[in-house]
Amino acid sequence: MSPNQFALNPLIQIYLPRQLTNATRHIRTEEDKTMTYHAELLRKFLGKPVLDIYERNVGTVLALTLNDKDGINVLGIEHNTGNFVLYTTNQILLQGDTIILIPPWKVAAETLQKDLIVTQKRFQALEELYRTDKIAQSSYETLHKKYQTILTQLEQISKITIGHLKTYVIQLEDRIHHLEKFLASIEIQHITGELDEDAYQLAANSLKLNLNRLLKEKIDVEENLKFLIRHETTPALATETTPSPTKITLTK
Repeated sequence: MSPNQFALNPLIQIYLPRQLTNATRHIRTEEDKTMTYHAELLRKFLGKPVLDIYERNVGTVLALTLNDKDGINVLGIEHNTGNFVLYTTNQILLQGDTIILIPPWKVAAETLQKDLIVTQKRFQALEELYRTDKIAQSSYETLHKKYQTILTQLEQISKITIGHLKTYVIQLEDRIHHLEKFLASIEIQHITGELDEDAYQLAANSLKLNLNRLLKEKIDVEENLKFLIRHETTPALATETTPSPTKITLTK
């Protein structure tokens, strides 16, 4: 080995470790930042109450994990019933320091609605491309079959979801009926003097608040139900403007 080569060795031995040290230090700094941010979120939200979109207290935050973008990935909530449930980002909203939980029925119904609308638009786009000779017949048939399969699956999910929503509406109506009976009873006791003004106001306001929340949710459920039923009874979501190799039937 030449003297020049020996002369370079010390430089290499000094330079490479510095590179590695700087890189390691950078990684550690980023990890420290993530850990610090995670710790801040834990301190901020752990033990805090969770509301639903109708402003009802549904439980308490017990755990959370972060995603790659330092946002909340999974949230663990202990419900007032004592059940511990994990929720993903599409089921939660952050409003300042408050965590809002979107009801599972609403997530399922609105996701289904979006999927149905997208499938409808794809069918319409496919028909337009075929009508204007911008797509080969083989491609048309392949995509048509694909979209029809997706639609059939969505229709099956829709029927199940409609059944669940109808059942939930009945449950909400039952709760509303019970609250209305309690409210009527309190009104009578107030008139007869069995309840003083303070007790009456306290009880009546609490019942009316909960009653309004249930009525609001019932309206919300019924709106989602109407959309799905309307889709179920619609003869077709896309109209053919020219003869096609196979007839498009978007609903059963």
